[in-house]
Amino acid sequence: MRLWRPSDRAGLWRDRSFRLLWIGQTTACVGGQIRLVVLPVLMYQLTGSAAQTSLVATAVAVPYLVFGLYAGAVADRSNRRAIMIGCDLASAAAIASIPLTAALGMLTPAQVLVAAALTGTAFVWHDSALFGALPAIVGRDRIAGAYGILISTSQILEVGATAVAGVLIVTVGAPEALWVHAVGYSISAVMIGLVPGRLRAVPGPDARPRRLSADIREGLRYVRRHPVIWPLTTVNIGSGLPGGALTGLVVVYGVQQLGLTGDDARLSWLFTALAVGGLAAGLVMPALSRRVNQPLIALFGLSAKSVLLIGIALVSTLAAGVVLLAAWGVVLILTRINQITLRQQLTPDRLQGRVNVTVRMINYSGTPLGAAVGGILADQLDVRAALLIMSALLAATTVYAWSSPLRRIDRATITRMQKEAEQAG
Repeated sequence: MRLWRPSDRAGLWRDRSFRLLWIGQTTACVGGQIRLVVLPVLMYQLTGSAAQTSLVATAVAVPYLVFGLYAGAVADRSNRRAIMIGCDLASAAAIASIPLTAALGMLTPAQVLVAAALTGTAFVWHDSALFGALPAIVGRDRIAGAYGILISTSQILEVGATAVAGVLIVTVGAPEALWVHAVGYSISAVMIGLVPGRLRAVPGPDARPRRLSADIREGLRYVRRHPVIWPLTTVNIGSGLPGGALTGLVVVYGVQQLGLTGDDARLSWLFTALAVGGLAAGLVMPALSRRVNQPLIALFGLSAKSVLLIGIALVSTLAAGVVLLAAWGVVLILTRINQITLRQQLTPDRLQGRVNVTVRMINYSGTPLGAAVGGILADQLDVRAALLIMSALLAATTVYAWSSPLRRIDRATITRMQKEAEQAG
């Protein structure tokens, strides 16, 4: 396979199939980011409870744990177009039920959690199908450029969408703001339906029918036995708990510690700060990865997150909170892009879908538990104490990571593993 060149980006924009996919992903990203801000705000308005508010993040993440392995294996042998369209429509319908019920005066916290869980479930299956659909749409030689465009676009949109979410909450109300999600995902379904060509997985000439469980076990074995992918995965479980707690408590943090009100538009600044940090990370990552060994990026990133979470827990002004959350967003997305890139480089082509979904499923395991535990701690103590306790766990994970084999893996070893994966594919 030839290396991707910057000039390929222009060719992608001339590709009608890619443009249709990009439009769909863009509208879904806007709707999804607004939902990300609105649902916890809406839950806090309904309950006033930190624990119940944090359950929104839990409800979104749990489906990846339940369905991840099966979704990856099924997508490798099914009609990916049908999966993606069905998931988009299901997500739109689940969220549209909230403003409809609110207009009747019948909205309950339980419905908000169910809708969050349904969108999380739809995301798992859509994500699994997209892993295989994108190469089919743009061709394997252009996949790096396509991912670059999609990721850059999503980061830019997240910055603007979070600010828009705050305005919508104040002007039209939290439930009504969710119509943007429903419309965005509906447009995405239409765009995917218009993409020409075959998106169904095509078996190789030597492929033999076998049980779905055999495909799942093959992906699990590769992850468990890999000397780089597995240590990174285990570290992410420990860092996912504090990360999940912070995600679930952003609204509560703004109200209890930074002095905002539950309907203050400045709550969206906290989400915007995280998104701005993510955009900055996407810009610096290519240059950083050329200069620093990728396992070391993961280790230094984990150390930085430990320091930042302590700072977030201790500050009490909006300006300081925004700055530290932006810095957290930089490190979080920097390490995430680094690990996704490294994982794809070290995985044979035929296992890309299953390995990526398997690792993401394992990584997601810490998010719902961390969000739930963080919410309980914030209710029993306060949000500052909850974040300080989680920062201690993150510090312990950092110590474990530095004592793992990751510290001893050099660039030459990574290069050798990349060549082996390419030959195996």
